[in-house]
Amino acid sequence: MRATEQTVVLLGRMTSFTAVCEACQEEQLTDLLEESWLGARVSGTLRLDDDHGWATCERGHRVRLIREGRSAESTVH
Repeated sequence: MRATEQTVVLLGRMTSFTAVCEACQEEQLTDLLEESWLGARVSGTLRLDDDHGWATCERGHRVRLIREGRSAESTVH
């Protein structure tokens, strides 16, 4: 189990993202023999009006979303 939380920072006017889920990547590291992490991705959206939010990968790992220039500490819930 991961001790640290994952955070994705959305830059400028970005409203959507796709990133590697680091928790999935760690869990799958021994299973994956190639360098493709397509099975370890998380995608989501964050409205322009929102400064923070959450996304969840297909395996249930939570990823914190913050808008550029916002503090990750202010998004703890």
